[in-house]
Amino acid sequence: MNHPDPDTAASPERERPRHRRPTVAPLRDTAAGGWLCDVMLGKLARELRLLGMDVEYQRNLANMQAYRAARATGRTLLTRNKRLTKLPGVVFVESQNPPEQVAQVRAAVAEPADRQERPAPAALAPPRAKPEESPFGRCLECNCPLEKVSREQARPSVPFFVYQIHYDFRRCPRCKRVYWPGNHVQDMARRVPARSGTRRRRG
Repeated sequence: MNHPDPDTAASPERERPRHRRPTVAPLRDTAAGGWLCDVMLGKLARELRLLGMDVEYQRNLANMQAYRAARATGRTLLTRNKRLTKLPGVVFVESQNPPEQVAQVRAAVAEPADRQERPAPAALAPPRAKPEESPFGRCLECNCPLEKVSREQARPSVPFFVYQIHYDFRRCPRCKRVYWPGNHVQDMARRVPARSGTRRRRG
């Protein structure tokens, strides 16, 4: 009896490779918290920083690129892109009105939850957001926590009349903007708890 040559014998038809979704790096630290606003939410990023929340924003980050950046840094992505809403670690910002957007994010901080019906794998679970920090405690441009500086340290960066009447100054360690209590940010102060002080920056 002739046996088929194993080199020429017909082999079972191989399954065609299935299309795989883009791989996403697992969270480095699910308790790190913080947020990342994509390219559509620059104004929201500033509003949340005003409240003292840790919010990163880059103008060139959008779609899956923004999502990967958020996951790689342990942040929750804030977006108005509906195509990303089913991914874990994403909050779809429903409104186009900044105060309503802020209210939605603050609600997510107070009651974090994965709204998907089935729980996501542990490696892709939504990061737990940090509690709000002190309002006016972050640079509105850089997101860095502000550092307290003396009047003499702040003097070269503020108008002379400001130096004369103010004693409380904060400075961003990255961009060197200087902030101080001021009346012209009262509209901002109304959006944070009444017990908080106000800060204003040069420029």
